[in-house]
Amino acid sequence: MGSGPTDRLSEIPELVPSQPRGAAPPERQPPSQPPSAPKASGTSGASSAQSGARRASAETAAEGQPSGPAIPYMGSTIDLGDDFSDEPIAALPVADLAVEREPLPTGKTPDTLTVHCDPAAVAKLAGYGEAKSGPIGSVVYFARVMRRRKPIAAELTAAREKLNEAEDARDRELVRFVVQLQPILQASPQCRPLITELVGIDETLRQSEQRLSSTRETAQGELEGLQTRREELRAELKQRGDRERQRATDAAETERARKREEARLSRIQIEVRSLKKRSAQEAQAKPDAEGEGDTEGVADAESREREARLADQVAKLEEEARAIQPEVGTAREMDAQAQSRLRAAREARVQIQREIANLDAHVESSNEDAAAKLGSAKEDVRDVRKKGRTAYADVARRLLADADPWNTESIDFSAVRATDAVVSRCAESVALAERAPLSRDDEVHDEGRKNILLLAFLIGALAVTLIVLAIV
Repeated sequence: MGSGPTDRLSEIPELVPSQPRGAAPPERQPPSQPPSAPKASGTSGASSAQSGARRASAETAAEGQPSGPAIPYMGSTIDLGDDFSDEPIAALPVADLAVEREPLPTGKTPDTLTVHCDPAAVAKLAGYGEAKSGPIGSVVYFARVMRRRKPIAAELTAAREKLNEAEDARDRELVRFVVQLQPILQASPQCRPLITELVGIDETLRQSEQRLSSTRETAQGELEGLQTRREELRAELKQRGDRERQRATDAAETERARKREEARLSRIQIEVRSLKKRSAQEAQAKPDAEGEGDTEGVADAESREREARLADQVAKLEEEARAIQPEVGTAREMDAQAQSRLRAAREARVQIQREIANLDAHVESSNEDAAAKLGSAKEDVRDVRKKGRTAYADVARRLLADADPWNTESIDFSAVRATDAVVSRCAESVALAERAPLSRDDEVHDEGRKNILLLAFLIGALAVTLIVLAIV
């Protein structure tokens, strides 16, 4: 790369025009100024000298021409012109000629086992402090290690949760990236297999969503039918309730009429029994009055008169009782019919309530079944979406890993780069939390554990000794 563009042009055979046969070459005029090509290196200086010699011979052969030659190059002609300088052009560095591009994002999670972690950061997160050997230092270090176990485990759990959230956000961004990139991918024949794969994923998702929609519509239709039936039963229950209340009113009236007639008959019967009782009592008192002499005839006449009156009253009452007996029977029959109609209306109302209760139970069971079916369908959709998101993300990673078949100059990767950076930071946090427990000094830790066990043994032995001495 030491030679400049002038060197390459001078090495093309067409740059030296051929002279007519037999023509003498014109005398070469020395240049007014010596060539001052920059010497980037030894190789570039020698190459510049050789190219300068070639240019000198080309200028000598080209003297007398009206203008510079038209040179065919890469399908076009370049007119060098009369004022084409023989001074070489300085070679440009390759870094200036090449277009620097930022590396494409990967869309991948770094392996926490290979992530570089600063030992100082690991030690700070572990919080074990300085490992000092000895009876006291080792015990203190062991206690610090044991005390930091739960906080480090909690830190690791939180870091992994954040990493999972960051990975989800990155995968969603990769899905959006692929969706936005589809028109460009469709224009590339090499990327059409990926488009076919994405179409298959979309079709699977569409079918699962259709199953979910169908399950929801079926459950909704069944629930609406049950709701309609329940409303019909509730309207019928209202009608049966109104009818039962009317039957109860009628039964109450017939019951009152029956009770009135029965009360009339009962009063007559009570009066008849009372009159018969009086008549019997007077008949028993008549023999006692026979020994009183002159008054016997008067008493006998009065007694017979009273008996006649009582018998007449009893006969009238019995006649009245016989007269109202059919009315009592009619009242009882009407009351029995009214009570029967009331019981029928009540049973019909209870039957409707029972149907409503059964329907409510069926609605609840149907809701549970529908909820289970919808839950299963939703879970399927979530699984398909998750798999689809994973597949889209994998397609995006493949595209980012091999960007040759498609043009990346007009693509904005800033969002994907941002999510990649977040995932990398979260992976570094996980790596720090994973390596924190491994940063302990195992030798001092084991020494501290042994010293604690020894101390516990000594304390126990001292306690037993004191107990024995106290007993003795």
